[in-house]
Amino acid sequence: QKSEQVSSSYAPLPVSPLPQSVPMAAPAAAYKQEPQTLPQDVLAAQKLLEKTQRSCDEVLADAKKRAEEVLKEAEDQLPDPELLDLQSEKDQLSEDIEKLKQEAAAFRKRFQSMLQDQNEMLETDLF
Repeated sequence: QKSEQVSSSYAPLPVSPLPQSVPMAAPAAAYKQEPQTLPQDVLAAQKLLEKTQRSCDEVLADAKKRAEEVLKEAEDQLPDPELLDLQSEKDQLSEDIEKLKQEAAAFRKRFQSMLQDQNEMLETDLF
């Protein structure tokens, strides 16, 4: 009931009719284009944009240069496969030399012991 009372109390608003003839807008080409000077803030924005672009280009170039340097350093730190092979061979040869030295020392000890035994036999049998 309340909604019926509220809606019936409002009167419709008057609508003004549109004019019969609306003047046509002239085409954009009809306006004479005169060289316009850009407002100062637009010029400042263009200069700022150019500066920003140059700065971005410089930063990008510096970053590329640094990346190349880092890659070069990393490549320099990687061991050369040939050097690794040679180092491995050197280590193996060093181990072989140590084994031969130990075997030579053991042989010398056995040989000296044999010579002593032979000398003792010669001294006891002959004299």
